[in-house]
Amino acid sequence: KTEFKLLIAAGILLILIVFLTKFEGGADTFDYEDTAKFFAGKYDAKIRTSHSYLYGLIHAPIVGLMENFFIFKITSLVFLFLIVYSVYIISDKNKKSLWLIALSPIIWYMAPWASPIQLSSLLFLWGWHFVKKYEVEKNLRENILYLFYSGALIGLAWAFWDGILFFIPLFLISFFYDKQLTHAIYFILFILVGSLPRIILDQILFGFSFFTPIRHIMAS
Repeated sequence: KTEFKLLIAAGILLILIVFLTKFEGGADTFDYEDTAKFFAGKYDAKIRTSHSYLYGLIHAPIVGLMENFFIFKITSLVFLFLIVYSVYIISDKNKKSLWLIALSPIIWYMAPWASPIQLSSLLFLWGWHFVKKYEVEKNLRENILYLFYSGALIGLAWAFWDGILFFIPLFLISFFYDKQLTHAIYFILFILVGSLPRIILDQILFGFSFFTPIRHIMAS
């Protein structure tokens, strides 16, 4: 009970820090906020960003309704709390893991940020969890199913945040160097399935399905 009360107190403190400060993150923050404003019909200039438009799109209805960017602070907290809870669940409810992630400086540092990193990290974490299950599963059907879950989640993480693209090759090397080549190909295809929201949005906006990934790579 004492640990639970301390955890609740830490959560409340984190919420207060986020809501009582005006800080919203680094330079890329404006790319996501301006994109939300653009889709909400509140942006008068032409939108130019080298990042995915998807994160701004899902926030656009609330940004248009509230006419501010406060929703980004709320979703940031929600995704970070889900990361903390996910680590607890994935670690078989290990209390040490729970406290390590709940008090991790990066959680507190990223809390006020208007950024897709929090959401993408949550999706990537579960993608890692399912690829670990894929590694030990002997049943072929379940094996491929875990592979699909992992690839789709990592693809969706990439759809929101471009930085995931740089982790994908490391992921492939780490988990597929000793596996069948066909499974690595399946995994790449599943990543594309997960990134379909971004692919479709790029096709609608620019007439080219991979416009923003290529633009981001060239910009980087």
